Amino acid sequence: MLHPVNSIRQDHPLCSNGNNQIETKDRKFHLVMQPDGNLVIYSGPHYPANSLWASNTDGKGHGPYRLIMQGDGNLCIYDSHSVCTWSSGTHGQGIKGNYSAKFRKGQLLVLDTAKQIMWTSKPSNKSNLLLGSSACAPSPAFPHHQPVVPQPVIPQPAYPHHQQPGFPSGYPGSAYQPVSPYSQPAYPQPGYPSFTATKKW
Repeated sequence: MLHPVNSIRQDHPLCSNGNNQIETKDRKFHLVMQPDGNLVIYSGPHYPANSLWASNTDGKGHGPYRLIMQGDGNLCIYDSHSVCTWSSGTHGQGIKGNYSAKFRKGQLLVLDTAKQIMWTSKPSNKSNLLLGSSACAPSPAFPHHQPVVPQPVIPQPAYPHHQQPGFPSGYPGSAYQPVSPYSQPAYPQPGYPSFTATKKW
């Protein structure tokens, strides 16, 4: 069944058990919230070979499912237990206020209040795109800029974790060699009697 408008808002979700699809004005492309939980864009009839993009959420959660544009800027799929199975990753991004999701020319777009594109279902060459971050499940689609997550730098100790016998304290072990008790000169030592046998004639 066709959704009444070509946009998805808080008060106009796309439901797998009701108004489950949106089509473009020329009727070439369809956005379908399928009963299996997968959100798919088709070019023409709804055959797998005609799919242009999918959320890859088939079988996740429990149906029926709904696609909803949240007030925080995130476009999400929820199952019947209100578990989020997919999101656009645009939570809190862009100019806050009146977020919307549009279906145009075979692309699903998430827009902020100023109609700037925060996310799209396929790459675009536009330069006014904003960065999103997921507040639910990671998005299997294409955010315009992948966020760079800094990796923690773990400092390496300049000194050995345990001072070895023979290493002066406070210096790297590689600068000194351990003193082995077996490297001492052999007996006899000065002051010790000699056990050299005296030759008798």
